[in-house]
Amino acid sequence: MKTILQQISKLAIRLNRTTFTDEQIKSNWLGTTAASNEAILAAESRLGIKLPDDYKRFLSITNGFFTPRDVTEPTFETIDKINYLKYVDAFLLEVWNKGILANAGEQLNRAIVIGGLNDEQYFFLIPPK
Repeated sequence: MKTILQQISKLAIRLNRTTFTDEQIKSNWLGTTAASNEAILAAESRLGIKLPDDYKRFLSITNGFFTPRDVTEPTFETIDKINYLKYVDAFLLEVWNKGILANAGEQLNRAIVIGGLNDEQYFFLIPPK
């Protein structure tokens, strides 16, 4: 996973240097410092769930991952910022829990926003029931 993230970083920076910070360009890295095991455990405790192993592996490589400022793909948030959608965007849940959308809304009631807090889209983790 780290190799893929490094390749994504290098290619994105090479293709469009103007959308990244000087530090990102210098390091050729769009991630951040890895999350500590304690921070991951604290998030699991705060959320009342066990995070998926592959997501925890991602966090152990980078605690967040940025996308270019001119791209509409969401940025992965740091572990301390992830939270349930119902606390992040209650209106969105209200919309998705009506009429023919109610089946999707049922799934989103459990959704955890792991990316896109300040973007046009979200990345979700939806824990199993």
